[in-house]
Amino acid sequence: MIKNQENFCILPWIHLYAEPDGKVYPCCTASPFDGVTPVVGDLKENTLSEVYHSDQWNKLRKQMMNGERAEACTRCWQFDDAGGSSYRQHNNRVFEKFRHIVDETHDDGSIDDFHFKFINLRDSIECNFACLTCGPMWSTGWNKYNRIGKQITKGKTHLNDNSKVPIWDQVKEHLHTADSIYFTGGEPLMMPEHYKTLDYMIQNGLTDTRLIYNTNMSNLNLQKYNVLDKWKMFDRVEVGASIDAVGKRAEIIRWGTKWDEVEANLLSLKGYDNIHLGVDSVISLLNIDHVPTMQRHLEKVGIVDGSTIMSYNIAFGPDISITSLPDEIKQRMELYLLDHFNKYEGPLKHHMKWGYKQVINFMKEKNTWNRDQFKHLINYRYYFAKDDLLEHLPLVKEMYEHE
Repeated sequence: MIKNQENFCILPWIHLYAEPDGKVYPCCTASPFDGVTPVVGDLKENTLSEVYHSDQWNKLRKQMMNGERAEACTRCWQFDDAGGSSYRQHNNRVFEKFRHIVDETHDDGSIDDFHFKFINLRDSIECNFACLTCGPMWSTGWNKYNRIGKQITKGKTHLNDNSKVPIWDQVKEHLHTADSIYFTGGEPLMMPEHYKTLDYMIQNGLTDTRLIYNTNMSNLNLQKYNVLDKWKMFDRVEVGASIDAVGKRAEIIRWGTKWDEVEANLLSLKGYDNIHLGVDSVISLLNIDHVPTMQRHLEKVGIVDGSTIMSYNIAFGPDISITSLPDEIKQRMELYLLDHFNKYEGPLKHHMKWGYKQVINFMKEKNTWNRDQFKHLINYRYYFAKDDLLEHLPLVKEMYEHE
């Protein structure tokens, strides 16, 4: 019995999320960040089944049923409190049909059933980009630019290398009961494991499973594979394109981007009735002054329309967070976004209504501006992109020169 629907999340019953280092969390949003104690398992020591039935997961499910706000879920509480739509809310809507599984939960939070309905495994961090909102923990593309720590070796970048039981042997059976599979990375379209999974599903008649992606859309081919040849065989494919900007700014923020190629790949999805394109944007101080421009361009060239899901994923790290904008710039950005929203009458207005509200509320929630920290970010971490940042991103230049 769920005592408080307001703080409930379905995911601890139907989902686990594994990262390439073997760590397991309740979902991707519940992965650790500063000041929060995570709920975590380790595939180097346990199987997926053992993690799912562990005391940590039982406690989390019990907290959810009691209406308590688990600390591990802090990111979702922050989005909820800012008036936005959190990952928790989204998944409660999408997986409502599996609520009956919750009724089978024992008083201590344990559950006998073990058939995932939603699978999200990051097989590796192989990626061809060095996105400025990312880092070497999530992209091998960062290795040649990394000044933060040691190079990440290949053995540490693949989930299968960090599982005591081969991950494919653990996951394969769940493909037959899964409602949805989420491919992330790194860059999933670069991963042989991704195509192995698609081939298995096609061969076993599992093409009614919903496929979900988070991809930079830079390359639709890998060796003998073209991903469109695979996607057209599935009933529904939801492509979340990682787009934070367009044109030259896209090539800077998502370092390694060739915008003309990405735009052509996005347009190539048109004409496939089973492929549904969404835009997953990371909102940071690198692009908050560019979001309306990006949206106008994507709409103008026909990449997005009224059916497109526009996601506003706010960067949490204080170095690039919109909370780190100086107060006078925050005021200007709020007026800028509201002015665009009020004047805009196109098909994306319903997304802007809650998206812009969430961005503005989060930006104003606290003040983490630190001039010295920001200059260090540009001079040290982003040294390879510094000249382009200061030349092509006027807000970054203004903050860099801020007294």
